[in-house]
Amino acid sequence: MDGDQKMEQERDHEIIASPRVGVDYAGEDAKRHWRFRLKGNKFTSPAK
Repeated sequence: MDGDQKMEQERDHEIIASPRVGVDYAGEDAKRHWRFRLKGNKFTSPAK
C-alpha cells in the first residue's frame, strides 16, 4: 500500500471526541471533550 492509498483509507474513519479520563485533578476541564479517537477503533476504550 502506498502513501496515497493509506491516506484515503484513513479518511474513511470518523474522528470523535469524548471527555478525558483519569484527569479528575483538572476540575471542570476534565469534562471537556479533549480526547480524540477513531470511531470503532478496537485499540481505544469506549467513551464513558
